[in-house]
Amino acid sequence: MDRFDIDQIVQPPTAAWEARRDLARVWLEMPAEQVAIRFSGLGAAHWAMVQSSLRQFPPSDADGPIRNVILNRLSEEAPSPGVLLAGMLFFFPHEWPQFWELDEIPGWLIGHYLAYMLQTPAVLHGHGQAEKLVRFMEDWFGYLLRQIETNPCSKAWQDVARYAVCTQFLKSYFTMANLRKLMTTRARILEYALAAEGSVLDFQFSPAGRSGRLRVGVLAIHFGPSPETRATLPAYLYLDRGRFELILLSILETKHPVEKFCAAQANRFMVLPPELAQRVSAIRALDLDILLIGTNVTAANNDITDLAVHRLARVQVAGISSCVTTGMRNVDWHLSGTYVEPIQEVQSHYTERLLLIDGTGHCYDFAGEAAGAQGPPPSREELGIPKDAIVFVSGANGYKVIPELQDVWTQILAAVPHSRLLLHPVNPYWGFQQAVQAFLQRMKQALARHGVEAQRLLAFEPTPTRQQTIQRSRLADIYLDSFPYSGASTLLDGLLLGLPPVVMNGCHFRSLMGAGFMRELQMQELIADNAQSYIQLAVKLATDATYRASIGQRISTAMSAGPRFLDARDYARQIGDALVRAWEARENG
Repeated sequence: MDRFDIDQIVQPPTAAWEARRDLARVWLEMPAEQVAIRFSGLGAAHWAMVQSSLRQFPPSDADGPIRNVILNRLSEEAPSPGVLLAGMLFFFPHEWPQFWELDEIPGWLIGHYLAYMLQTPAVLHGHGQAEKLVRFMEDWFGYLLRQIETNPCSKAWQDVARYAVCTQFLKSYFTMANLRKLMTTRARILEYALAAEGSVLDFQFSPAGRSGRLRVGVLAIHFGPSPETRATLPAYLYLDRGRFELILLSILETKHPVEKFCAAQANRFMVLPPELAQRVSAIRALDLDILLIGTNVTAANNDITDLAVHRLARVQVAGISSCVTTGMRNVDWHLSGTYVEPIQEVQSHYTERLLLIDGTGHCYDFAGEAAGAQGPPPSREELGIPKDAIVFVSGANGYKVIPELQDVWTQILAAVPHSRLLLHPVNPYWGFQQAVQAFLQRMKQALARHGVEAQRLLAFEPTPTRQQTIQRSRLADIYLDSFPYSGASTLLDGLLLGLPPVVMNGCHFRSLMGAGFMRELQMQELIADNAQSYIQLAVKLATDATYRASIGQRISTAMSAGPRFLDARDYARQIGDALVRAWEARENG
């Protein structure tokens, strides 16, 4: 059984930590007028250290004094360039007490400073860091947008725009913050960058004179196996072909059986050409009435993000894969569900109009997926888990396990003696492999703070198939959902096993996905309102075997009855009606 050895976490060698402190002292002690000269010789080594994994690991006790000195110096009104360089070695930009605009930075340092300012951490350290990161990103990208719009003909700012939108925006999901402002700023910068490269973003379609079926395109990076494919497939699997003509549009051709199955459901499967302008022209030539965007275009910049800011169809709809607003003016609607959108304030989170269907907005269908080689299920004995131990499990990617969530899970383990926590922090779709050691080190420190033995945490390496991950989860008694960014496909796997879950309430789509599932199953008692009630519910499920068995039986019964998030035919009917509503809204002005 491949799992990470918590006791043998591979940290950067001690010499690397010492070298970083030594280099920071060089910059801090150097007269300002000498820094540029020395940087010409030390710049490569400095940047290699900034790019290394050191900042991802929790800071060591030995780093404390110099970190405090750097933070105090960064608080000065006009710090030396050496102080900025020292700050880059130990902190991510959102951890600085302030930032400096580019015209305040010496010319020789601007390139490195800009590259540094667009970095986000894979692993957050300390409570409140996610909120602090969002505030920083709003301020920093707001500043960049103002400069870009003030200097529309500047080649330098055109380059900044293209560079800036490649930033990782995924970490902004891990808060309760309204991300409309940030995502709108990002979209405007992307529009500027693409327009500067010659893209024609807007397009005037001829009046839709066709009678009969609406022509619908589904756009995705690929249609091979992935959570996005599984979540998008039900939207068109049983779509009424008497009402809709369906075209699947893909950037990549995988030739995987899942792709072949998806393609067989459409009137046409089209692999787009390699260049952006060619792709835009090819899609516009299809004369689509509606385009459904099946790839997440909000977490990071990708080929679909670049396409989505263009007018490609008469009506453009962001699918549920984009779990926050796109902020893009050419995306007209955002698909969601009534159980995951608080109606009284929901529109304030979106630039698009909401296209709501009843329920969670999600539906999953695993048609076309081969079961795959599972092998025998692992035993508790081979993993060193006592037969009578309560086992918690979560499939949440390590990115989602922010310090606040980590501490809640650790407190649950402390409250349930001999219990175990099984994690699957790495999956092939989110990555995280590069940061997993730093994540496990942070988890290990949290366990120690709460008096929990490190061996009670079992973190597994990724498996080739979803089915093998499910096999591991069969060892568990209780599923722990992540918050404030809830799970969907991973939580569903637990529900399919009949595992009682603990989920957290929220205030918007990305924080309400787990709660939406529970409302669909009419099991609201499994929705916690705060961290303390989350812990109490997990402990009750762990210590009351009768209650846990009753909840598990109710879940199995409800799942066997076919909830709406597994009913692809009903989902397709709702999607079809929703697409017609969006079309009629356009026709009616």
